[in-house]
Amino acid sequence: MTTQASIEAKPVLLQELAASCGHGLRDIWIDHFQHILAHLVFHHTKKEQEGVLKFIAATTDIHIQYIRRCSVQNQVNELVLGLHEHRGGVLQEFSHMKTIDPSVEQQSGVSSRHREGNQVDEGVTGKGGRTAGNS
Repeated sequence: MTTQASIEAKPVLLQELAASCGHGLRDIWIDHFQHILAHLVFHHTKKEQEGVLKFIAATTDIHIQYIRRCSVQNQVNELVLGLHEHRGGVLQEFSHMKTIDPSVEQQSGVSSRHREGNQVDEGVTGKGGRTAGNS
């Protein structure tokens, strides 16, 4: 659904779906980013992956590099599960993960005091009250 919404640039259906479950779309994307990333790597082209990641960043108002750093170990775990069937894509994603620079400045959505503490936005919390930047 995220892929289709990103193609159409219409997050409304996803937002309504998330709200009906009692959650914010932003929180769902951050809490489950590792599953979204694994699905993208296993089943979509690089161009589609980039489109979805840009869409998530735009609709959450958080730079995608910050989201990607939220749960690196969980992302690795999910990708390892598909290593046998999707070796090329997984290895390419691992290579990309090595290049994520922790000093990347977010262009919107993060105040300077959160940047220094490597936390995302004070309004973004995941399961158990964790902020997206300190999982």
